[in-house]
Amino acid sequence: MEYSLRMNATGIYNPLGGVPPVPLSPDIAYENPNLSNSNSSQSKDLSQDNSNLLNKIQSFLLKNKGAANIVSNGIALSTNLITFLEGNLGFFGADTEKLEKASTFFSKIATATQGILGTADTWSKKNLMPLLGFALEVPIAIFSEGHNLWLGRGLSQGIGQFQGVFDRILVKDENNKPIIKNSDGDYKTLSDQFIEKGFMDSLKTGIKESSKLFKNLITNPKQCVDFAHMTFLCTFLQVGGALLAFSGLDKLGAGIRDLGGGAVDVAFMLDKKDKYRDPIIHAANPNKKKEISYVPAGSIWIGSAVIDFLKRFDFFESRFKHLTQLSLFFDRAAAIFYSIANFATGKSGH
Repeated sequence: MEYSLRMNATGIYNPLGGVPPVPLSPDIAYENPNLSNSNSSQSKDLSQDNSNLLNKIQSFLLKNKGAANIVSNGIALSTNLITFLEGNLGFFGADTEKLEKASTFFSKIATATQGILGTADTWSKKNLMPLLGFALEVPIAIFSEGHNLWLGRGLSQGIGQFQGVFDRILVKDENNKPIIKNSDGDYKTLSDQFIEKGFMDSLKTGIKESSKLFKNLITNPKQCVDFAHMTFLCTFLQVGGALLAFSGLDKLGAGIRDLGGGAVDVAFMLDKKDKYRDPIIHAANPNKKKEISYVPAGSIWIGSAVIDFLKRFDFFESRFKHLTQLSLFFDRAAAIFYSIANFATGKSGH
């Protein structure tokens, strides 16, 4: 009887007849019943700790993004300008080679900082494509030579500008009308939808909308005057130009990259806010938000693009020293204004 009871407990033998119980592993079910639950609990605790740590880091970055943006870019642009002026005017007789190394280093720090802040910002908005662009700023800052830092940023800027594209594609209701999202009359955009639905939706919808934009540009090129289409086109110019330059076609690739960078800045400067909100509700709201302008950033970035292109010709390089530092000066100055506007409006993408 003792034997039959033991066999009955393991589910192998049932002397009383009927359907035997489902066999269980005697090692786990009877010798150490708490082992599985213990491992599962430890795994959950570890996962929760990691999640809490990432949330704390993200919260810290977002809380201090304004100060980090101004400080990192401010130091970089100051050293860039000092290097350029000292190299060409020789005010203090300083060692410009050491100055150039220092200013390039600070420009890389500022570029990486902007990338980290942008990554945290777009992560909180669950917008995958521009997140990849901002994340790319970090390896570009690390591995690019100072001479080609602006050129390399064509890759990260181009991809990051998808945020600007998605900020201007409206979400429609079942009657194909824009959805008003707040008391200021702003329309709901794809970027708002991504916050609600998550990364997977941002990836699938982003690819879908990108294919639509590409098709529209082929079938109706006149649509390139629209902000979303223009920015989408400039993304290909910036990314493609940078890749061409790094493959050996330096002047051609840099020219295409700089053309794309300048064109998208003009698009930001000319973009009309009234297309993305209900004018009646906006006008009636006594507490409407202050308008944020991209004109300062756009105009300064055009200067950076022009100088980066001109420095690649001996005619200019032989007459002016440290043109790279002047280009980076404009780049970092524009980054301050652009980041202030982005952080104020909850947008990112240059």
